[in-house]
Amino acid sequence: MTLFILFLVIGGVVALVVWSNQRQRDAAAKRQRRWAAPSWLASTGAAEAERQSQAAAAEAQKRQRQAAAAESKRLRQAAAAEAERQRQAAAAEAERRRQAAAAEAERRQAAAAEAERQRQAAAAEAERRQAAAAESKRLRQAAAAEAEAERLFQAEAERAERRREWQLSRWPKGTTLDSHIAKIPGMPPQVAAQNRKIQSQVQRLNDLLHDGLRNPPQAEPPALYLAGDPKCITEYIELTLRAMQLGTDSPKARVSYSPQSHQLVVEYELPAVDIVPKTKSYRYVKSQEKVVETPRPASQVKALYANAIAQLTLLCLACVFQLDTEKHIDVIIFNGVVDTRDPRTGKPARPCLITVRTTRDTFNEFDLSQVDPVACLKHLNAGISRSPAELAPVRPVLEFSMVDPRFITETDTLGALDDRPNLMELTPQQFESLIQNLFDKIGLDTRQTRPSRDGGVDCVAYNTDPILGGKVVIQAKRYKHTVGVSAVRDLFGTLQNEGASKGILVTTSGYGKASYDFAAGKPIELFDGTNLLYLLETHTGIKARIEPPDDWQDPVPDSGEPPD
Repeated sequence: MTLFILFLVIGGVVALVVWSNQRQRDAAAKRQRRWAAPSWLASTGAAEAERQSQAAAAEAQKRQRQAAAAESKRLRQAAAAEAERQRQAAAAEAERRRQAAAAEAERRQAAAAEAERQRQAAAAEAERRQAAAAESKRLRQAAAAEAEAERLFQAEAERAERRREWQLSRWPKGTTLDSHIAKIPGMPPQVAAQNRKIQSQVQRLNDLLHDGLRNPPQAEPPALYLAGDPKCITEYIELTLRAMQLGTDSPKARVSYSPQSHQLVVEYELPAVDIVPKTKSYRYVKSQEKVVETPRPASQVKALYANAIAQLTLLCLACVFQLDTEKHIDVIIFNGVVDTRDPRTGKPARPCLITVRTTRDTFNEFDLSQVDPVACLKHLNAGISRSPAELAPVRPVLEFSMVDPRFITETDTLGALDDRPNLMELTPQQFESLIQNLFDKIGLDTRQTRPSRDGGVDCVAYNTDPILGGKVVIQAKRYKHTVGVSAVRDLFGTLQNEGASKGILVTTSGYGKASYDFAAGKPIELFDGTNLLYLLETHTGIKARIEPPDDWQDPVPDSGEPPD
């Protein structure tokens, strides 16, 4: 509407300007006609005046047209500016209204979202309260169920305990059941489980050797063992023997090693006869509601025990030779003892039940997976108790105390610090008297026969025991180096010539593997320097030492054979 009015105004102004210009042209024409002269001068002047008048009129018209055009342009520009202003104002108003509408829509959307949030919060609160009520109910029910279950459990436990007590009361007095067997409901299953346990124990005893060979102790040898250090060899073997898994109590062992003769002495603590189940089986007599025991025959107990300790002996020997990868050990003396109490006196006792000496070469010839343990030991001329279950002792091949490393260490350490007699510095007569006196103190009736050509002593002694006594041939050698096997052969020849029951060879040094191999199975005992020192201190009270002088030369053996 405003633009229409503006166009009307502009049209009126243009018409007014055109009308004004027409009036001015008409007035100029009238004045020209009024002032026209009759003469040419007047005509010329009039023409000039007319020209000037027309020029002025034209100039005036031009200025009017320019003014009108300028005014029209100004009016158009003003109108356009006004129109643009109004358009911008309208656009701004429209934008304002749009923004207001958008803001209103956003407000309404926010209000709707807030309302939805409040609705959801209310629903969540209601759901939470419902869940809390349900959880509270569940907890109450769970507590009630748990209380009921506890009550039932206690009742069942009481019934089970009464049932166990009743079942235990059905067993023979003194019977001990493992906890898992005692909990078995019902007498027949419980008796069957106990019988299976007994059979398993017996089977383990019969398989001690085979199981031990399949699972030998594993130990990394220390560097000092590889270098041949005697103390390290002793500790390495001792710790490994103690680590053997035998299914019995942890075994105990003492070990001593003689580097001169490459001999290892083992004192191994064997399990007592209790490892053999005294009961053969049980059976349940339903009519009497009690369990009846079937005792294992005494002969079977003795046989199982003898077989078990024989297996342990062979297993220990096999493990030592297997562990000795550097072959420091040529000979093993094994003494199997039992730490117990003498039933006659009630005092502690350590009877030796098995004693054996064997060499590596001899032992390695056996196929231990196929041998009968007791027969194998007898083949090695082992001393086996005639009744191990009754702790009947045998005389050890070599008492462990005679090679006790504590004794050896003391002797070696104090040798240069005291005035004890050095056996290597005695005269032949003094050495002869010393050996005779020693065996006299041991309990033999000793008589010297002749001095040995190699600087030793030859004696004949008599054991006056009416049962085990007899003639004994004794030879003693003062050597610095290992005594050769020829000396042992000579002793055995003398023993046969004299008709003696036993031969004893004593030396200040040691023996080699060949000597022990020859003496195996023969009535010959070999005592090295350490044994001699022990015997002197124990039986005569003489604390001696063995230190060969630097210029000592071993005598030439009787047979002319060099030492080992």
